[in-house]
Amino acid sequence: MPNICNANIYIKGRKDCVDKFIQVLRENYNYGDDSDWKDAKHFFRIFEVHSDDVLQSNGMIKTMSVQIECAWSVYSCMFPGPHTYYNDFARKIEPRRENESPEDYDKYIQTQNRRQQNATNIYDLTRELNLLVEIISEETEGMFFQEHYVIDAGKLILDEQFNIVDLWPSDYEEYLKCKEKYNLDLNINNDDELQDYLDDNGGIRPFGDPMWDAAYIYDHSPYDTVQKIPMCKIVDKTKPHMRSNIF
Repeated sequence: MPNICNANIYIKGRKDCVDKFIQVLRENYNYGDDSDWKDAKHFFRIFEVHSDDVLQSNGMIKTMSVQIECAWSVYSCMFPGPHTYYNDFARKIEPRRENESPEDYDKYIQTQNRRQQNATNIYDLTRELNLLVEIISEETEGMFFQEHYVIDAGKLILDEQFNIVDLWPSDYEEYLKCKEKYNLDLNINNDDELQDYLDDNGGIRPFGDPMWDAAYIYDHSPYDTVQKIPMCKIVDKTKPHMRSNIF
């Protein structure tokens, strides 16, 4: 079983195109069982999709918030690139095995061609539908990271990944040590205020924002936002967790 990654996806564009994007998210693609195959455009290993939150609707333009559960990371399931399902599964054709009949291999090739025809990724789909998409994800089952992406009609505008660090200082004195170490800027002045903050927020997270508060897509241009309102401190991007070969 994979670690589950939860993500909020904010989609802005023409209403019919936003609806089409959500339809692709919902396609029940079973990557290991061709008996359940559907000839429909799809991402990979997205298990749950909830899309009942219309944030803005102005004429033909709509902005929606969609919540998903997927395997390992958003990068693994929705992006092209090294160690993604799009590259490593849909686009790869293995050579014929020594004990495989020509008929079975031909069937395999046909299946792979169908996969290539129907598999999509976030760049191709947002380019096709002319959508602005912001994604904030969180994986807290094993690797403990967040991802933050902004894609504008096939162009990657923002790509951040960082470790999740949740702090639980036992008292105000320990909080002051955390404050100095992580350069925290919180209005906490005593033990009672510390406990109230921990109860309300589930710990102190020095990097990033809770993903349900992090979207700027419907308030600001993402081009302005990424320059003026940095979401997080970026960890070593040469070794981001979700880009290791974990599946």
